[in-house]
Amino acid sequence: GACRGGGTVGRAGATGGGCVVAVGGAGGVRRGGRGLPPKGGMSFVGEAALLTGAPRNATVTTTSPVQALLITDRAFTRLLKESPQIQQKILASLAARLADD
Repeated sequence: GACRGGGTVGRAGATGGGCVVAVGGAGGVRRGGRGLPPKGGMSFVGEAALLTGAPRNATVTTTSPVQALLITDRAFTRLLKESPQIQQKILASLAARLADD
């Protein structure tokens, strides 16, 4: 579906809700009260919470219209098991975020 600019995609402290894959557009990320570098292009939101079972660690808002796909927790687990390519992209995305912190 489409998300317009200014919408919240994920809120820090929330649980569940799946993972969002955003394509195009741009978003802002706030963690622990501070802004992180803006995200553009294809990005995953909520995957760390699904992988760890912990609450979401950041709030993500759209700053321009974004095309987004919601992946439920069960579908996310199945996707990781069945697609090594997607698993690798998600792990690379998480590693890049850890390196930025």
